[in-house]
Amino acid sequence: MKRFIVAFLAAFIFMIFWGWFYNGTLLKDAFAEAQSLFRPHEEIMALFHWIIIGQAGLALSFVMIYASGFAGGSRQVFGLESCWKFWGSARAAGFTRRSHSRQSFSCWLLSAASSK
Repeated sequence: MKRFIVAFLAAFIFMIFWGWFYNGTLLKDAFAEAQSLFRPHEEIMALFHWIIIGQAGLALSFVMIYASGFAGGSRQVFGLESCWKFWGSARAAGFTRRSHSRQSFSCWLLSAASSK
């Protein structure tokens, strides 16, 4: 639990500093030129707590995804092997299946997988 909290704080601090650097330093001139497109400064500062809450939610989501097993390898989380099988069958289906009849995607996938 301690590592999770430290990871959340590190991600949250990184996101805040990256946002400040990118938007407040690199894009400052571009934002100044397009100032009429944005809300007034006072209104943004009144809603700033929602920006912080949103950044915290994004950091929490990132840490939850990472902690759920992504660090152990992408095969555990996303089933990369089945993804590669799907693309392999889709590639082979273009050469082996010549029928132009309309079928649902699941029927096409099953017929493409069985043709291998």
